[in-house]
Amino acid sequence: VAGSSTGLVMKTGEEAYERYEDGVAMQVSDAELHEHEERAHQFSKIMYALGAASFVCLLCVWLKPGWVSACAVVVLVLCVLSFASGLYIANAGGKIVRPHFINAEDAIYKDGYDHDAHDHDGHDDHDH
Repeated sequence: VAGSSTGLVMKTGEEAYERYEDGVAMQVSDAELHEHEERAHQFSKIMYALGAASFVCLLCVWLKPGWVSACAVVVLVLCVLSFASGLYIANAGGKIVRPHFINAEDAIYKDGYDHDAHDHDGHDDHDH
């Protein structure tokens, strides 16, 4: 699933990148956008390899049952590498400011209500 969904993730990432470039989304650093894009392009190859190796491993179940153990080890290694590279890519993406991820401590919401000035039971902090 991870390997086969990589193409869709890359496509939606490119579309989001274009919106940021066009100024539709909040202004962000070009360096942060570029870093995230470069990491995604570079390390997506591991995820594509995971998809291909998984497919080959499934074929081996029917065509070459003796190879399944070796294929499973390759798939497991690629899974670990894909997970690690996904974290590396996401780390760069997490530095991109998104309007819907604004820091709650600094947010005054559209309703004009400062949600941080109230605790979870709906009372003002200074009421306690």
